[in-house]
Amino acid sequence: MRGGPPDHNSNNNNHNNNHHSDSAGVLEIGTYCGNSALRIAAALPGVRVTTLELDPVLVAIARTIVAFAGLCAAVDVWTGHSALLIPRLKSRLVKYPTRPCFSAIFMDRWGTQYDEDLALIQEHELLQEPGGVLVADNVLTTAAASFLWKVAGPAATFTSQVMAVSEVADSSQEDWVSVSVSLSGNCGFQSSLAEEFPPELAELQAESERLRQRVIVAGGSGAEVARSEKPAFALHAKATLARAGIGPDNNDNNNSNNNNNSNNNNNNDNNNNNNPG
Repeated sequence: MRGGPPDHNSNNNNHNNNHHSDSAGVLEIGTYCGNSALRIAAALPGVRVTTLELDPVLVAIARTIVAFAGLCAAVDVWTGHSALLIPRLKSRLVKYPTRPCFSAIFMDRWGTQYDEDLALIQEHELLQEPGGVLVADNVLTTAAASFLWKVAGPAATFTSQVMAVSEVADSSQEDWVSVSVSLSGNCGFQSSLAEEFPPELAELQAESERLRQRVIVAGGSGAEVARSEKPAFALHAKATLARAGIGPDNNDNNNSNNNNNSNNNNNNDNNNNNNPG
């Protein structure tokens, strides 16, 4: 199976009908078996869903399930790593001249990789501004510390909420989902306003990456490694993130800081417009 997007030489009428939106629809990073992509497509009729998956076996499974559900005209499953595919997406979005970007992006892989994806999304301007929705799953159990600092920290120009949820496979295991809406300015992060990444969060990010590597090295036993280590790690991550002011109990503070940043950006824009020299 070759990499990249699938070909669409048939069902052109259905394909065109699903492109009535002025944006490129929804991007998902991390398809797995296609469950989330199907749910998004079913919930948003007429909205195109593009989903990226590295594992070709999972791509084959997801495409089969999408076809069985009759949603081939609504869901594109791309094969490859997000680092390679995200830059390719921009050239595919020229068909949306008024808004060559996605109105929503859903991230669903290991949390330490989210900030890498966000950097590429920023670079290629793939998320609508303002009003683009960025959702990230598993940000507690995989400790997406760097990503959370960027979308919910004091320098972010997203308005963000972190919500506590239960793991699908284990309802006793708490996890978090972050939901962020872009306000203005380079996909929600102003480097000129950036505060130093707290060392405690940097260490948490490194610990999570080491856990990810152990899961990868374990191969077929990786799921067991994750099950055995994640509960204790999640408790540690929860306490560490809370000390940095990030979590479900800190949503009001996050939104207040980010709204202040947005107002400052708007004031700067107005000043620049008044002083164009």
